[in-house]
Amino acid sequence: MGARGLALMPDPLADAAASERVELLDYHGWFCGNGIDSRDSWVSDDCAHPTSVGHHQLRRLALEAWTGERCD
Repeated sequence: MGARGLALMPDPLADAAASERVELLDYHGWFCGNGIDSRDSWVSDDCAHPTSVGHHQLRRLALEAWTGERCD
């Protein structure tokens, strides 16, 4: 996730993930610039759920993090 992304996580959550060797993905950073006010929003109008494009972007984030492969 990188230092910037981990800094956004509450300490207990980041600590628990690290102790269990769980990789946290920085979807906040991934979505940055693609909110409801953007031309091609990845977030629905309720500001809580991804759109279809947002769901695809979450899959891309996970695939790239886990395999190192770029996916469009």
